[in-house]
Amino acid sequence: MRQTLFIRDDIILSLPDGPIGISFSGGADSTLLLYLALKQLRRYPIYLFTVSVSFRDFNQHHITANVLNKVCSLTNNYNIFQHFTIGNNSSAIDAMFDAPDKFALKYNIITAILAGGNANPPDEVVKDTHFFTADNGRPPLDHGRNPNYLRSIKHSPILYSPLINLNKQDIVNLYKENGLDKTLLPLTQSCWTDPPCGDCWHCFERNWGEEILN
Repeated sequence: MRQTLFIRDDIILSLPDGPIGISFSGGADSTLLLYLALKQLRRYPIYLFTVSVSFRDFNQHHITANVLNKVCSLTNNYNIFQHFTIGNNSSAIDAMFDAPDKFALKYNIITAILAGGNANPPDEVVKDTHFFTADNGRPPLDHGRNPNYLRSIKHSPILYSPLINLNKQDIVNLYKENGLDKTLLPLTQSCWTDPPCGDCWHCFERNWGEEILN
């Protein structure tokens, strides 16, 4: 038996039957996945895997709490478990998938993992000077986010990135189509700092994505 998760007309996932996990940061990508999963996949609990680290002042604790409160209220689905990986350096982020892998492969608790991640804006947008002078350096132009490549949304038998070929404007448009652009999107946060710094790649990308709302 399979279960279906509808993202949009051209992105429909056929997932194994059973509980799924979501790598959940409280950002726009993972929050959208959580909302759609809680709304559509109501047979099993959903497991959330969050990394919270000291050099971010453990921001993900309260960011995800605020987002979760809203998502559960909007979907009337509270059937979730949240697992935190706590660390004091960037290695905790490098180990982001260790916990969900264990839950899936070692403990057999979840049958699939959904992760966020999206494509860069178009080349002509990325070449805009302010993207290249962001405080955290040059933007991520590697193959994994290059908007000129179409990537598989299935990375392994258990790992899916349904939004990997969409840019931030595509994702913001999905919030709008689901009536979430004024209720849920403002609670999500893409920046590494809290409140958002306004000067990094992630802030520029987020601001560009929300231009379609103006």
